[in-house]
Amino acid sequence: NIGAEITRFQPLKANYTITAPEAHRTDFHTPPKPSPRPEILRDVRIEGRLRQDGEVIHHTGTATSPAGSVANIDYSNMSASLLSTQNEVKIEKFTANALGGTVEGSGVFLPAAEPPAFEMTTRVRRVNLAEYFTYKVKSLPKFIEGSIDLDLELNGSGKEWEQISPTLNGGGAGAVLQGSLLNVNVANELLNGLQQLPMVDQNSLNNVRNKNPKLFSSNNTFFKDLRGDLRIENGRVQSKGLILRSDDISISGAGWVSFDREKNLTATILLSPQNTQKIINEVSVVKYLANDSGQLEIPISLSGLLVNPSVLLDVDALSKKIQASALDAGVDALKGEVEDQVKDFLKGFGKKKSTAKPDTSQAP
Repeated sequence: NIGAEITRFQPLKANYTITAPEAHRTDFHTPPKPSPRPEILRDVRIEGRLRQDGEVIHHTGTATSPAGSVANIDYSNMSASLLSTQNEVKIEKFTANALGGTVEGSGVFLPAAEPPAFEMTTRVRRVNLAEYFTYKVKSLPKFIEGSIDLDLELNGSGKEWEQISPTLNGGGAGAVLQGSLLNVNVANELLNGLQQLPMVDQNSLNNVRNKNPKLFSSNNTFFKDLRGDLRIENGRVQSKGLILRSDDISISGAGWVSFDREKNLTATILLSPQNTQKIINEVSVVKYLANDSGQLEIPISLSGLLVNPSVLLDVDALSKKIQASALDAGVDALKGEVEDQVKDFLKGFGKKKSTAKPDTSQAP
């Protein structure tokens, strides 16, 4: 249904209302690639005003839809307000519930530019990443789960992803809560790296695994939160400060992940004091890799594809650290023993020896 009220023809000024039980996205715009499911906006209501200024017609409007599906994602409670001309579309505010969370945003689109350009600000709260991978990007294997919070500002140009991706530029911050890194157990990879040290017995590390299956036997790395700053440019998502935290392990690092699904990250693992002690109980030399807080502290690098990444330890550097720390400990122990002997000697030095008194008990 369409209702309109024209209050002036020259220059044009009019109000209108459009309602429909459903509207297909292809009625307004033909996407570069078809969606796996029909893109339908249900119970649509659009209200707007048209105003002519010279040769330019300005449009102000709002749109609402309580439910529907766009880009293979189901949504609810969608609303948007916008201002537009034939050369510019400005979304003042967009909100919707989707994937278990909320999405808000604003942006400017320049459809007449060559290529078309855009700027956008996005605020995501508690969106389920598992659902996102399932419904949005089935072609990309899942590598992380959890609920994501994201604040991001982006700009770019192009019509299709192949054109847009190299032009994307922007940044922000994100956090994944109560999640897991899939297909990699960082704690177990840490043990695998320690096995390469010449002074570490493999059977002892296997004992650690067998006694702590919750930490070392899973295929994934579970965490409370994963946070970091984000910078997007040159086809990569970069971060100078990533922090992963759980009760058993924490990781801090920096690096990048490319749109081609590759990554290069350097990080430091900190194992909890309790789990560090469990390893030391089986492999005593590992104590030389613990910091002053009693936590096993190991630098690592992650490379390769997002799925099944490689976790690498600098075995030579760790071996040298153990040898140097053991040598220092030996010197300190020897020094302490000598000092104790000197102290004992000084305590007795100078003391007069007692003269034995003659035994007169048997004198005649």
